[in-house]
Order: sequence, then structure tokens, then C-alpha cells
Amino acid sequence: MFVDSNLLAFPFLLFGYSLGSVSFGLVFAKVFKLGDIRKIGSGNTGATNVLRTKNKKAAALTLFLDVLKGWLPVFLFIKAYAASNNFVGETELAVSDQATFGVLIDFALANTGWTYGNMFVEQAGVAVAIGALAVAFAPIVGHVFPVWHGFKGGKGVATMFGVYLACSPLICLILFASWGAIFAYTRISSLSALVSFCVIAPLVGITHVVMKNSWHGFCFEILCSLLILFTHRHNIKRLLAHTEKQL
Repeated sequence: MFVDSNLLAFPFLLFGYSLGSVSFGLVFAKVFKLGDIRKIGSGNTGATNVLRTKNKKAAALTLFLDVLKGWLPVFLFIKAYAASNNFVGETELAVSDQATFGVLIDFALANTGWTYGNMFVEQAGVAVAIGALAVAFAPIVGHVFPVWHGFKGGKGVATMFGVYLACSPLICLILFASWGAIFAYTRISSLSALVSFCVIAPLVGITHVVMKNSWHGFCFEILCSLLILFTHRHNIKRLLAHTEKQL
């Protein structure tokens, strides 16, 4: 039996959003008695704002767990989808690899020609794409709009890195390297995120379209870019006014 990815995706979507909604910045601010980080700096709950308290340990823990909450739901979904459809061993690895470059959304295996019973896996492509897209986006949306904290959270960068890490370590490495290089030169976190996710990520997506004729990954990267633009809208104004602060 070929398991419908949308049915399988639903519990992972809920888990991803719920986990993404845990604002670890607020948790560690309370643990380390740093006060309400929503009243300092940018006012968001991400690791960058925690770092403004000068507590590097709290910031590092926040960063690690914000990345983890993006990685875990996506990783578990990949494993569950592969296991539920009897993709095991080398085949399971190939399924995961196919999912990576399209950021989960290329689970259709359109270029493999594999079959399951009498049905080509690629015929499930659209359904798989919808379910996978929801799972990949859920923890990011939870981080930005956390239900546990009045729908006011972080800017999604660290959690987005976690999602990319689960989907494609290579793409994650490219994005992180670009973020690190820009940050090392400018010491401005927002500019690093904007260039990485609004310039580099779409370019990677375009490369995927050209190489594999697949739009799924590109669409996901555009959605991520739009969300980053939204969460950094105030930073963009400060960047244009040359008033954005360095770390």
C-alpha cells in the first residue's frame, strides 16, 4: 500500500508547528535571568537578540535548539515516509537524497522511474509536494508566529537553517557559508540573512530548475525568501538608512 503523504504529513505538521512555537530565547532568558528579551534590541526572541544581553551561553543554546526544532520534524517525516512505503536500505537513502535538493518537495522521484506495485511513484508528485511543503514550512511558521507566546517570535533564520539541514546538508552548508562570510565582513546579522536566503537560496533553486527541470525546490526557496523579507522588513529600513547596528 502506498501511503498518502498528506495523511502522513498531518501529525508532523502539527508537531513541527508546536515545536517551532517554543521560543527558546524566552526560555533561556528566564533560566539565565536576563529579563524580557522582547524589550531589548529588535524585540524578537531569536538567538541574535539573546546575544545582545552579552550572555553567549544563552545565545548558543538558543541557536542550537532553534536549529534543532527546524531539523527534527523534517527528518522524522523523511524517515516515516520512507518506512511507511517500504523504502529501506539503499532505496530509503535514495528517497531521502531525492528529497534533499528540492527541499523535501521533490519526493516525487520524478527522474527515477521506480515503481511501487503498479503505480509510478512520480504520479504522487503533487500530493507529496503539498504534504512535504507543509511539513517543511510548519516549524518556521511556528518560530515566527508561536502559538505559545502570543504569535510574536523570532525571524526564522536559525529554524530555516535546520529545515535545510534535514533536507540538504549541501545547500545548508552553502547558505551558512554565505551567511558567515557576510557576517564576518559586516558584523550585521540581518544583512547576512537577507543575502543568504533572498539571493543565494533562489540562485540555488534556479540551478535546480535548470539541472533537473523541477520547480518544487525553487518554489520552497521563494517562499522562504518572502518570509525572510517580511520578518526583516524593519531591518531593511534601517539598512537603507544606514542605522542598522552591528553585533
